[in-house]
Amino acid sequence: MNIQFCWGASRFVILVGPYAIKIARFRPFYFLWRIVYHFCMGKLMQKINQHRGDSFLKSTFRFIFMGIYANKLEYQLYKKGWRPELVPTIFSIWGLVNLQMRGEPVSDDALRACNPFADLAKDPVYEGDLIRGVNFSRFGGDIRLHDYGNPQLRVFL
Repeated sequence: MNIQFCWGASRFVILVGPYAIKIARFRPFYFLWRIVYHFCMGKLMQKINQHRGDSFLKSTFRFIFMGIYANKLEYQLYKKGWRPELVPTIFSIWGLVNLQMRGEPVSDDALRACNPFADLAKDPVYEGDLIRGVNFSRFGGDIRLHDYGNPQLRVFL
């Protein structure tokens, strides 16, 4: 059996057979490093003000625990109403670990040719998640989104 390990900004992923196991990452030191970095660059207040009405404490909590938040959001979105554009999330253990079905990798070129979210991908708010092949899988013959834990995607999913 082939086992692969991957990671993103908020989660570690273990690919085992037909499954993807997503494990939340905690980032307290990265958070502190980003504060120092933005302070030194003179952009700390600009970054703090970017949170569109969220309190600093709430934003800090989300940043540090983004992996849990992303896992919970994926599970809730999938269970709320199945969509054929999403890879199934089978279950979640309190957001710490998600079990998702696994598809075949999709290249950026293949995604450009057949993106199920082509219209939304033109919007700068969503483009980062919806134009990169690494966020998609070929599942059941179709290209589907497997990384849908971004809170901004919740609006249309």
